[in-house]
Amino acid sequence: MPLSRERIIYLLEAYTSQKATLQEEKELLEWVQDAQDDMVLKEYVQNLWNRHCSEQTFNQVDWDRIFDTIVSQSRNVPASAPPRAKRLFMRWYQAAAAVAVLAILSAGAYFTFFKKSIDPSLADAALFQDIKAPQTNRATLTLSNGQSIYLDSMAKGALADQAGVNVLKLTDGRIIYKGSASEELYNILTNPRGSKVIDMILADGTHIWLNSGSSIRYPAAFVGNERKVSVVGGEVYFEVAHDAKRPFKVMLPSFKGARGGEIQVLGTRFNVNAYDDENEIKTTLLEGSVLLNLSSSSGIKQGARLKPGQQARLAEKLMIADDENVEEVMAWKNDRFDFGEKADIATVMRQLSRWYDIEVRYAGKISSHFGGAISRQVDVSAVLKLLEATGGVKFRIEGRIVTVMP
Repeated sequence: MPLSRERIIYLLEAYTSQKATLQEEKELLEWVQDAQDDMVLKEYVQNLWNRHCSEQTFNQVDWDRIFDTIVSQSRNVPASAPPRAKRLFMRWYQAAAAVAVLAILSAGAYFTFFKKSIDPSLADAALFQDIKAPQTNRATLTLSNGQSIYLDSMAKGALADQAGVNVLKLTDGRIIYKGSASEELYNILTNPRGSKVIDMILADGTHIWLNSGSSIRYPAAFVGNERKVSVVGGEVYFEVAHDAKRPFKVMLPSFKGARGGEIQVLGTRFNVNAYDDENEIKTTLLEGSVLLNLSSSSGIKQGARLKPGQQARLAEKLMIADDENVEEVMAWKNDRFDFGEKADIATVMRQLSRWYDIEVRYAGKISSHFGGAISRQVDVSAVLKLLEATGGVKFRIEGRIVTVMP
């Protein structure tokens, strides 16, 4: 589906302000490569120049020549190029689009953008910048007809009408379903990496929160004798509306050979962590009761009933942990990182990679364990300094790549 003008402008603004997720970078690159009408890009570059450089005195700018150079460089990125190479090309594109901004800020250095490359020192300066916590929510709502709605681009109010079920966006960004239907029309809410937590209220009153890097499939309105949703992946917290006549069920994804299963809810609050890069699926009960029916990777079907404070862990087999630290589990919803007392570095960095949308690389083995808590609203460097204070690890930031070193 072609991108709208509003979406293109949003992607350009997100990229040049260094707030774009990797998925948005990819979306922008694909548009630059495929666009038939590049007027929107040309206008954006010129407006950026006017905003940042209006008080500077330069010779008359040949916009057509600058624009052609930018686009030709961007379009020369091979489709088979690794993600790192594509991001470097896009960062060059970003610097070029910013035009004189880098030149003015580089201790008086002066160059034109008619060159085929940028001074490496300027490119390096652009790469070594801190990474901020997500400032907006970039979730996508996919309707039953396949239409995708980019929620960050939509104003508050009605988003869609599906067979009598209204989908609304509130001022605070929350999504609400209202109405009833005679058939189940399934929607998918996807919250990408590098995006703020999003929450929604289903037509039955059930309240659901999605962490960054998460996705859930559900009907616009429930029909029949049961209410069923599916966690596609990621981390989702539920506060289920009580309805004794219609049980609520959560379907879990297949996981490392395990065939998933279902959670039957008996009126409750619980958290599901089903990221595909973790070692197990975790279901943590905060209140009420849930009945789990799961299939392990060995094909064994297992069941368990959880009590508040317990956590079910599914991998090769089902295990129940008593007295789980609920505050640590729910830190993400409360806008905090909580690494407990003995988290390994890989576990910590997986959390950071989803929230800040960074790529993590390792330059050596890290045997230390880490603990502590910190707000999720700080820049990534603040979290890394907290970890470095233990003396067991060091970090290097290059663009959106964080290298972990002994």
